[in-house]
Amino acid sequence: MNLNGAHAGGAQPPSAPLEQAGEPSLWQRLRLFIQSSFSQRPLISWLLAVAVVLVLYLRVAEPLAQWAAETRQQAAGLAGSLAGLEAMAQREEARLQKLLAQRESLQDLAQSLPAGTPEKAQAELAAAARKLAESQGLKVASSLFLEPKPQGAHLRIALRLIADGSYDQVRGFLAAFPQTPGFMAPASFSVAPSPEAPGGLRLECEVITFLRRQP
Repeated sequence: MNLNGAHAGGAQPPSAPLEQAGEPSLWQRLRLFIQSSFSQRPLISWLLAVAVVLVLYLRVAEPLAQWAAETRQQAAGLAGSLAGLEAMAQREEARLQKLLAQRESLQDLAQSLPAGTPEKAQAELAAAARKLAESQGLKVASSLFLEPKPQGAHLRIALRLIADGSYDQVRGFLAAFPQTPGFMAPASFSVAPSPEAPGGLRLECEVITFLRRQP
């Protein structure tokens, strides 16, 4: 040893110890454990792996698949319900348009109805109903005016007509109303064996028209 306390032969003092490596992570330790298990006990390790896969499938994959199937089924049901609602909405829209068209037609008809006195309207209705019945071969037995009834801005004029004839004549009379000029319609009718015409029918028909009321 020299005076400076150095080792003979120029030997260097021992160096500081190396820093210790950091702690391995949980994933690294798990990977090392799996590698060690498969290398030392391969059969048991494979059985454990298969068991884990089965558990994951039964607890996760199968419920997810079932949920997906139920979701698809619910979506199909909702799609069918939506299609049904759309079809119903289209039908209601068509029905509404039809009602609006009928309303406009009735409004036009109401504007075209004549204005006058109830007596004049009754006389014209009786003449038109008798003419129509006789044109179909019916024999008018009697007629009776009913009390006029207000309906909004109009007055309902009604006539009860009683006539005798055959089935074809009765049917022709009822079917001929749309071809008559002005507005005249059967509100109700009934048929029975005629007491005056053997083998014939007796028709009782309520014929109506409307009159615009005077302001």
